[in-house]
Amino acid sequence: MKFFLTFVLILSIGVLSAGSLRHRRRSAAQQIAPTSPAVVTPVTVGTKGNEPIIARAPDGTLYISALQYLYHSIDNGATWVATPRPPEAAQLNLASDSSISIDPGNRLYFTFDYPYAGNTAVCTSDDKGDTWFCNPAVVPGGTDRMWIVAPTNSTAYEVTNEGLYETAFLSSTDRGVTWTPKAVGSGVLEPQSGPLLQGRCSNKVLQPVKIYGTSPSDIPELKIYVYDPTGSGSILSDARGTGLPLPLALPSGSLSPDGVLYTSSEEANIVGGKQVVVARSNDEGVTWTKLPPIPATTSGTAAFTWVAAGAPGHIGVLYYYTADNGDPGTLVTSNWSAVWAESFDADTATPTWNVTTIESLIHTGAICIGADCLGANRFAGDFISAIIDPAGAGHMTWMRRANGTGAVSIGYARIQSAPTSTYIAPPCGITIPPVQLSTVVSRKTHGAQVHNLPLPVTGPHGIECRSGGANGHHTVVFKFADTLTAVDGASVTSGSGQVQSATIGADAHEYLVDLINVTNGQYIFVTLHGVHDSAGGFSNAVSAPMGVLQGDTNADRSVNSADISQTKAQSGQTLSGSNYREDVNVDSQIDSADISAVKAASGTASLP
Repeated sequence: MKFFLTFVLILSIGVLSAGSLRHRRRSAAQQIAPTSPAVVTPVTVGTKGNEPIIARAPDGTLYISALQYLYHSIDNGATWVATPRPPEAAQLNLASDSSISIDPGNRLYFTFDYPYAGNTAVCTSDDKGDTWFCNPAVVPGGTDRMWIVAPTNSTAYEVTNEGLYETAFLSSTDRGVTWTPKAVGSGVLEPQSGPLLQGRCSNKVLQPVKIYGTSPSDIPELKIYVYDPTGSGSILSDARGTGLPLPLALPSGSLSPDGVLYTSSEEANIVGGKQVVVARSNDEGVTWTKLPPIPATTSGTAAFTWVAAGAPGHIGVLYYYTADNGDPGTLVTSNWSAVWAESFDADTATPTWNVTTIESLIHTGAICIGADCLGANRFAGDFISAIIDPAGAGHMTWMRRANGTGAVSIGYARIQSAPTSTYIAPPCGITIPPVQLSTVVSRKTHGAQVHNLPLPVTGPHGIECRSGGANGHHTVVFKFADTLTAVDGASVTSGSGQVQSATIGADAHEYLVDLINVTNGQYIFVTLHGVHDSAGGFSNAVSAPMGVLQGDTNADRSVNSADISQTKAQSGQTLSGSNYREDVNVDSQIDSADISAVKAASGTASLP
């Protein structure tokens, strides 16, 4: 930026028959094989441009705008080519701005200002940028930081800062051919804004904005502007506080298909760095739930967060990270990485996060976050961005330097961390109830007996003290109130281990997940994806934690003399539902072998 940092319908609801919805579901025999997080292979998009913004067309084409440059991929991000630019874009420089959006009919919108702080242009293309129709001066003269969204095949909206400080809101009802300024925001409005968002079932247009405030009583805060294109009064109908502090870079926001709004920022952590915080709103920003900080950022410094939302509960946050603590602009020797934190239960009070370093050593030295991010120093003084596609894959783009200090380029990566999502948003006005989870257990066979160790999904985690054998094998069983009709699959979303198999059980209320290579001394989270039941319920993700600590027979999260004494006390007793925990080696007998196993584990591991 040039001015201070531009940085399923599966519910019959009594009127649709089960047969009419069958095409939206899978039978147990059609389950998608469980997947593990893919190996991340960063791709170079190009070496020209900055401030990368990524978007995906309904036909699967990926686009990245990078100021005056534009790239696209037709092979799911494996390769990228430079898109021919409209003539006006050639007049931009690295101090200009741009934004892109694609409507449901695959029309590409590309908006930018040219030359420096000049006119705002809007160009559209129906052939991936081979040819363009341009309106070169939608807003003439002195504009800054524009954003565009095209939610339908007729309507598009644009916001830009005219004269840097007054927000101009424009709309088009002819797919970007002509534009009408609905209103100009009164007073001094902040130019540090984020993307425009509109939910499927809403006529409001939302935008995250950094608000510094002008009076001593004002608290700097990340807020949501609410624009009402259909209203008769002021186009800017509200400014709703999120409860989050101002982010270092431009703010981000994302709407899930069911209309839940997410935004993210950074705040001070206890060691003097910056941690990532996320907030969600189910009512377009009227009320908010601030989530706990992403655990991997409670030490070190995170900067330039960008949030992306997928199916209900599935979000990801892309950010730059260093293990050093401090102001990103003063960490002159720090090594930075691009990091992706992903959650499939972000609709809960305490989401579980799977954190992946997308690329290490993308920059060495201070990260610029102000107006001096120009020329050779213009590396990360700009935002980065990410999206989650309908299949649940994350697509992300960031800036990087070769070996931390070399040539600048635009990076891209794709991550499919879970089975392909089959979520279909219900029609507007219809709510699909979630599936009802009854219990989760760790199931093991002790000779002729089967014993289930409870794994609570709230409160203290259950501790599996029994051996998983040489292969670290454990079976987690999810039991539901209603019989299951389909589950897309399961994955390990936090912790060390892999899904070997996952299937609906002989009792269709149960879903069995066989894990292997589960290491000792950890908490592991198992997540089911795309869960459908016979009552018409659906949940995009259902997660459960399990503590794994062999020999911890009394479940106090450490193995010590108390566990040895407890096992000795049960030695020689008949195996039952009250002492199966002491059969540590799962051979159906409690004897000296179990005592030896507990002794061997004593003092070797503990859990927080």
